[in-house]
Amino acid sequence: MWETTGGLLWTFSLIPDEDWSPEQPQRPNPAWNERVLDTMIEVIETASGQVLAQLRYENTLAPVCGNGLMYTAEEAAAGDVRVVVLEPRLIR
Repeated sequence: MWETTGGLLWTFSLIPDEDWSPEQPQRPNPAWNERVLDTMIEVIETASGQVLAQLRYENTLAPVCGNGLMYTAEEAAAGDVRVVVLEPRLIR
């Protein structure tokens, strides 16, 4: 979660995917996370409390040092893990 200088509060919450189940693999990995968790992104105007935007993102996202950047890890077919960095923006 972070707030922009323009008074927008960005929240990111992990929520269960439709395929979620309480069983975890012995060694959780990015593929398991992507299969059972989604990320809900909401942008809230702090002055009014109004939700300006809401998006369910089909991958798990995590913050990068509270600066507005997010990342997700993807597992390649060969088993390598690739990190993708994203900068979410609100387009009005």
